[in-house]
Amino acid sequence: MKRAFVMVLCAGALFLLGAGDNPVFAHGARYTTDLARAMVIRVEYDNGEPISYAEVKIFSPDDQKIEYQKGRTDKKGQFFFLPETGGEWKVVVSDGMGHGVVAHVSPDTMATTGLAVQSSSMQKWQKVIMALCVVWGFIGLALFQQARMMRRQ
Repeated sequence: MKRAFVMVLCAGALFLLGAGDNPVFAHGARYTTDLARAMVIRVEYDNGEPISYAEVKIFSPDDQKIEYQKGRTDKKGQFFFLPETGGEWKVVVSDGMGHGVVAHVSPDTMATTGLAVQSSSMQKWQKVIMALCVVWGFIGLALFQQARMMRRQ
């Protein structure tokens, strides 16, 4: 009886000592860090306020229909991605309230030309034309009123 107890005790000790060397079959997670050269997209409204937490879709030069990457801008209106090939990448940013940017960027020319951003909001020349049209409308309304008053007299 005593011999059986010692054998069970030794078997248990051997099992516990051996369990540390055996691989554990479970799911885990790892991470690595890399100092790769990422492309930074920074978007903002006309008044300079960053477009925070806006939806971003990246399309590779090879496939302009299925997105390569999807995410959101950070608090400062920035989004980082690492293009795996050269060529023209399409970046679509939308804040969900009608404001957004569609940009075509290339990592090949990034160092010399910077980030090309095409804003969907009105340009200055468009605002000037719109202001002139409004003034022209008021002039037409005033002339109409003046002609109407002259007919009454």
